[in-house]
Amino acid sequence: MRWLWVLLALTGFGGPTLACDGAALGQSLTLRDRAIWFGAGQASPLLPLPWFTALTRADDGTPFASRSSLARYGFRYCDEDAALPMGLVPRAQASGAPDLALACAGCHGGQLTDGKREFAVLGGASGLDTQRFARDMFTALLLARSGAFSDANGATAWQSFANAVLGQDPAPEATAQLHAEVSEWLQAQKAPQASAHAGGAWGFGRMDMQPPVQSDGAKLKPATAPVSVPAVWWGGAPDSPMHPEIGPDTPAIAPPKWPVEWGVIDRATPDYAAGQALYDQHCLTCHARFDRAKDKIADPKLLRIAPLFDAIAPDLPALGTDPMTLCNAATERHDAQDTEKEIESTHALRDLQAVAALCKTALAAAAASGYTAAPLAGVFATAPYLHNGSVPTLDALLLPPEARPSAFAVGAVLFDPVTVGLGPAIADAVAVGAFNAANRKGAPIAGNSNLGHAYPKHPLSAVERAQLILYLKSM
Repeated sequence: MRWLWVLLALTGFGGPTLACDGAALGQSLTLRDRAIWFGAGQASPLLPLPWFTALTRADDGTPFASRSSLARYGFRYCDEDAALPMGLVPRAQASGAPDLALACAGCHGGQLTDGKREFAVLGGASGLDTQRFARDMFTALLLARSGAFSDANGATAWQSFANAVLGQDPAPEATAQLHAEVSEWLQAQKAPQASAHAGGAWGFGRMDMQPPVQSDGAKLKPATAPVSVPAVWWGGAPDSPMHPEIGPDTPAIAPPKWPVEWGVIDRATPDYAAGQALYDQHCLTCHARFDRAKDKIADPKLLRIAPLFDAIAPDLPALGTDPMTLCNAATERHDAQDTEKEIESTHALRDLQAVAALCKTALAAAAASGYTAAPLAGVFATAPYLHNGSVPTLDALLLPPEARPSAFAVGAVLFDPVTVGLGPAIADAVAVGAFNAANRKGAPIAGNSNLGHAYPKHPLSAVERAQLILYLKSM
């Protein structure tokens, strides 16, 4: 049985086709780079592939790896014949069955659709609900190991699972070994699952990887600072908590270009000139202009840090966006530096004023005091906006914070090419959720706040917002 899985891994089980290519937005990849981006070379292992295909869902008993099951988390397929969705790949092992692994494209392979046209976005957020996917996979495997339920033929959940993995009527020794391996995997995942559960619902397109990355073997703190999966065509700033872990061989993906199908941009119009002037006046201080013909994607000079609590410039107030990502990172580092003293972290705090008070002390010893302000080339393809994905469109981002929508649909939603960002949910889609920036009393939810980034100080008119958005589309 195990030799079959090795063969499938080596022959490209579920490999990508050109249906997921980003050429329509100017993001063509070489065959080598496609193999890296969609393949297993830099993929993160999840669990053995035979386990994955043998699992049944804990809620309804259907196959966990089926298309209808994976669609609930936002997975999509590059072609009709693919055995695995985009982003999930088999990763061959030195011996035994391959692992199921999450490729680069799993988190950073997006899609834009207005209901008539679809565009693949390489390097953008995939919109997956990775938290729920990992939780449900953990629960399904826990149920299989317990063997608490029987199927229609009288076999326990464990017997059915072991038969599917090892073959019908496996040897007792093989079954015992499998049980030990499953138990070991569940034990290793127990702390990350507890951390994610304590952090509340992240939703589609967001994740918080700080607790497992920064724990250094210690007990994981609650994952209360989910961020919108960042675009990776910038490479990231090493001193920023938003820095994505990108390997040296990862393809340098160009920022996507605005599709002409959603309107040709005439750079000779007065509105375009007015939009560029507004950008130079209000945006350029933090967001460097990226020259596609000259600049390198990961050039450090293009990445700046916008202070969270301190004024950016004499005439520019502090960024003031949700502090949880920065403050959780800062207090975690402060805690690690002072091993002789127990330092309270912000992870479990839900009041943003309390978070800020504790955070400012820790930031004095931190390398970064704010969030990365990257160039805005390709920004149209990165909605929702702000680091925590709390603003659905560019038009809403340019409104005063109190005028921004406090709730909107996420996941399988239509793209709005006018306001530029998330529109209504796609009819009959299963991978749809709701994002809430405030609670029922109107107070901002820690980790979800859509406040801050109140630039310019004097709100733009509807005409000015449209002009600036026109220029942003062209970048």
